[in-house]
Amino acid sequence: MTTALRVLILEDSAEDAELMVLELKRAGFDPDWTRVDTKKDYLANLDLYLDVILSDFVVPEFDGLTALKLLQEHGLDIPFIVVTGSFEELAIACVRQGAADYVIKDRLGRLGEAVAQALGEKQLREEKKRIEQVMRDREALYYTLFDESRDAIIITNRYGKIIELNPAAAEMFGYDLDETPELLERDLHTDPDKADALLEEIKKNGSVQDFPVVLRGKSGREMDCLATWTIRAGADGAFLGRRGIIRDVSERKRLESALQESEARFRSVAGYAFDAIVLADDKGQISYWNPAASRMFGYAPDESVGKPLTVLFGDELDAAGLGSAAWQLDSESGQVSHQQLTARNKSGEPFPTSVAIATTQTAGGRFFSLIIRDLEEGERARQAVEIRERLEGLGEGNQQDV
Repeated sequence: MTTALRVLILEDSAEDAELMVLELKRAGFDPDWTRVDTKKDYLANLDLYLDVILSDFVVPEFDGLTALKLLQEHGLDIPFIVVTGSFEELAIACVRQGAADYVIKDRLGRLGEAVAQALGEKQLREEKKRIEQVMRDREALYYTLFDESRDAIIITNRYGKIIELNPAAAEMFGYDLDETPELLERDLHTDPDKADALLEEIKKNGSVQDFPVVLRGKSGREMDCLATWTIRAGADGAFLGRRGIIRDVSERKRLESALQESEARFRSVAGYAFDAIVLADDKGQISYWNPAASRMFGYAPDESVGKPLTVLFGDELDAAGLGSAAWQLDSESGQVSHQQLTARNKSGEPFPTSVAIATTQTAGGRFFSLIIRDLEEGERARQAVEIRERLEGLGEGNQQDV
């Protein structure tokens, strides 16, 4: 199988050019060739897609060294091989100036080998350029991410000394970008034992992800952080240091703590309330049920959560304007709707209730809170008070009669 080859031959002898082409064919090439013997024609045929240039050292009013320099001035990486009869010293000088090789005309059998070797060297150069470009692109991408990352990035040497901070790290820890902090990564930790545990984890696994730590900035401010660390290694696998990505989660932890406290306060109040407290989502499905609601309606919490509010109030919910098509309370104004509705307990027995319904809009959606008072129970309590007062009044009257 032959290899296609585009060849420009700078040679004033047509016979010598044909001999070169013959040798290329013998070496397994299929040359598509053009012969020129003037500077004008040479320049006119310089082409990016040429595979090789074969040049006699001396042609009328032109020479191989000048042809080589013109090729270099055009910025073309085309293997240039000098084919000469008796100017070997000058041909060697061309090689020193950048020619790929030279061949003596009376030893033309070496031409195919010289061309193959020159093409191989060009391929290696192109591969090297490609790899270098990929590396430059990756490095540019790395530094773009390094500079633009919202998370702090810290680079250490093999001894743990901080050698580089990205802008986010400089801001988080209070250092200027042009300031190299004279401290070890370990010095950022408030708990030395935690720092040692983190280091051991990295040594053991080669990396660690979202490791909880408390770090301290230059001003002394302490921050709850999640740390992800990886080992930096050289091309030979030698340990160079570590690379860390640090995220400050102090605000998130504060909000989580505040949410937990708020939830605890709510459940404390709702758990001891005399009135039933029921929460429902925007579809009217029950999501929370306090103990008083269990006593009032007879449903355990696991029986009620997930059920629609119509289980408690039936069609009266639609009549009150709170059915599936009418959950339209104004969440922004905090409007509360007061309704007197007939409810039904688990046994199906009806009883009158006073219901205060409010709506709240959150990032997760809208939900509704209902505070339900059993009017029948209130009436019974009122009657019991009246009876007790009457009995007390009768007792006082009998004592007076005595």
